Amino acid sequence: ARLRVLAQVKGEEPIMKKKMSLAFAMAMALLILTATAALAVGITQGSVNWRGEPKTDEIMAKVIAHTATEPGLSIAFKELMNFEENEFYFEKDPRFVGISVLVAAKMIDKAVLVGLVRNGKTILNPERDIVIEKEDELILFEQEKGSYELHMFEQKDVEDRLPPKKVEDLKGKVAVFGINVLLDTILKELPEDVEEIHIYSDQPEAIEMAEEYKERKIRVIKRYKEGRLEKIVEEYSHIIILADRNSEREDADMNSILLLLKLLDIKERKDYDYNLVVELNMENAYNISPKNQSVDYIVNSNISSLILAQISENPGLEQVFDELLTNKGNELYSRPIKNFNLHDGHDYSFAGLKEIALSYGYTLLGVMHQNQLQMNPGLDERILFDREDRLIVLGRE
Repeated sequence: ARLRVLAQVKGEEPIMKKKMSLAFAMAMALLILTATAALAVGITQGSVNWRGEPKTDEIMAKVIAHTATEPGLSIAFKELMNFEENEFYFEKDPRFVGISVLVAAKMIDKAVLVGLVRNGKTILNPERDIVIEKEDELILFEQEKGSYELHMFEQKDVEDRLPPKKVEDLKGKVAVFGINVLLDTILKELPEDVEEIHIYSDQPEAIEMAEEYKERKIRVIKRYKEGRLEKIVEEYSHIIILADRNSEREDADMNSILLLLKLLDIKERKDYDYNLVVELNMENAYNISPKNQSVDYIVNSNISSLILAQISENPGLEQVFDELLTNKGNELYSRPIKNFNLHDGHDYSFAGLKEIALSYGYTLLGVMHQNQLQMNPGLDERILFDREDRLIVLGRE
């Protein structure tokens, strides 16, 4: 911006041409030196990647890794990070002082209690028996700050029984088609119980990463015959398609979409049970992509910028997103209703679902119903589940 002002002044004031030329040159030299120093600091501190780009790539990679084994999670992440519906707010409310987290979570309507800030430390999905203190800030997920209401939660609101035991998801094998700067972080952040990871790439970096992460059971496949794709993907539960960063953005997106179309066709014809995560460079590519409940799209120009915008408005959210986007501590999950012994064809109140989630140690944020996300519905709202519906929850594995 300063350079533009200097250039404009230079053009408008011919008399000052020589002086402004010198000023322009000095400003250029100063900015180049500053940028070089910033780049050097950024590399050592991890704020830029090997291409000199801002480290929003790390955010992208973490979202992809978390979404790979949790279908529908990309939509939930976008809802958490944008400014259109619900947002995170930090609030104090003396009415909750002396009350346990469990009771407070049940009482709050039109908002979700996701955590506390105590002595400057963020505690997500806190233990249920923690008693709220005077100086504690509540971390609430709601439409507007202070828009929540108090609801006298009664046991009769809960369905007749609490589920006895959760059914665990099997993570299975993961296939990654392509390689770019995101892959290193993806390999770090994929769940530890993933059986195997197969990388389809002829780039030497893929072999280097496989050797670096020997404990992850990584195999690199340099080439495969197009005609064998149908047989190749049969063994996978999750497939990631990474954008080719060495090609033009439009070309890379088109190649990713073409591969996606082939994989969706195979999935439908052969009744395979894998879900897909596709990295795209541009929003336009997403707009023309097939919409399918088995596919999550991560758009470069979207999620990372939303997170940075949220943090710039509320720096306290940095700790929240740091925890949500690592495979340590509390994470965001998209879990089938069967995991909570909930049944399709039955209807449940959101109050009852919140109680059931709490009994498992989760905080319920919303539901994915008929491929539509409903976040933070009112406690009195009810939902008639389909078999493919999922709960969006915050918690630890």
